[in-house]
Amino acid sequence: MSPEVAFVFDMDGVLVAPYGYRRAVVATVQHFAHRLGLDAPPPQDADMAEYEAHGITSEWDMAPLLLAALLDAAAAQGWPLPAVWPAADAPPVPPARRWRVLAPAYRAPAARVAATLPPGTFPAAHAAALQHGPRPLFPHLAARPDLTRMLFAHSRDARRSPVTRVFQHYVLGADGFARTYAQGPDFPTPSFLLLHDRPLPRAPWLRAMRAAWLAGRWALAVMTARPSRPSPAAQGYAPEAEMALQRIGWDKVPHIGYGHVRAATASGEAFLKPHPVHALAALHAALTRRPHDSVAWAQAVLADPRSARDVVPARLTLTVVEDSPPGLRAARAAGAVLRAGGIELTLHLVGVANAASKRQALAALGARVAADVDEAVARGWLPRAMA
Repeated sequence: MSPEVAFVFDMDGVLVAPYGYRRAVVATVQHFAHRLGLDAPPPQDADMAEYEAHGITSEWDMAPLLLAALLDAAAAQGWPLPAVWPAADAPPVPPARRWRVLAPAYRAPAARVAATLPPGTFPAAHAAALQHGPRPLFPHLAARPDLTRMLFAHSRDARRSPVTRVFQHYVLGADGFARTYAQGPDFPTPSFLLLHDRPLPRAPWLRAMRAAWLAGRWALAVMTARPSRPSPAAQGYAPEAEMALQRIGWDKVPHIGYGHVRAATASGEAFLKPHPVHALAALHAALTRRPHDSVAWAQAVLADPRSARDVVPARLTLTVVEDSPPGLRAARAAGAVLRAGGIELTLHLVGVANAASKRQALAALGARVAADVDEAVARGWLPRAMA
């Protein structure tokens, strides 16, 4: 019988401080800037936070938008656009020969892209559409559609997008890139995720929570939009969720990430949170420890909620811990599906945030809000998990 108590945790901002992604975005922008002969101040955390505030949360969109903003600013200041795009392994232009760019408006594209973003469209693809419209998003690049394609096309494919390819080098490291994509890396680099990511909860709590899960005291899973490897043999799926779990000592804990959803569905990101399929799949993974089956099970339950009773106990207490509204919406929607299937569900929502606006948004969805997991434990909203 599955445990009647389950916990589902978000990853970034809850279990892990995702410094590696931010550093990889900056490194990607500087990588191309220096090979294009530009010297400019790098994007700051506040610039990237502006994109997140407008709902552009994937670095696969953020990196090309920031880079385009830099190129547009350089061209506006007299820099001649390059005849060809530099190869990833090209040497950087020596500092003395670089064009100095003053105050690039890195944040400028965020609001406009977000304001007209059609549902189900990647922000990078929408930026390309805006660029070809009557009011180009980057007016000083308008005469070079080849640059637009280079920056924004195939943003989810590291084999076809030069920007994503370089970003994935920094995220995974050269060795990780080679293992993931079965091809040699373009340049040496360590993994920024392994180098810079940091656990957020205290280590003793993480260890005790995992030990209690191994002992069968409760079900446990992680729900994340990070790229993930749906099976050990899967090629082309970046194991970024797995790397974070390794970093916090939860490497055996089941999880449902972007790779699991992409492998099991035709539309990929459409089924990530706030969609209930993501939360249902995470619950299935927690209860069964079989994440490779979880997305298909979740889709079946969405079609027939009564089928949930084959896996979910008749009475279940589920706690979902998130740092953003989409995860809480997914949990609430999943809860409605389970109740429609006859499950007696007690759903606890815990929000993790420091910013007042974010705390308010989480509380508006019914969450009890703490600054971090450690505070939620101290308040009794999460178990002390003493093994």
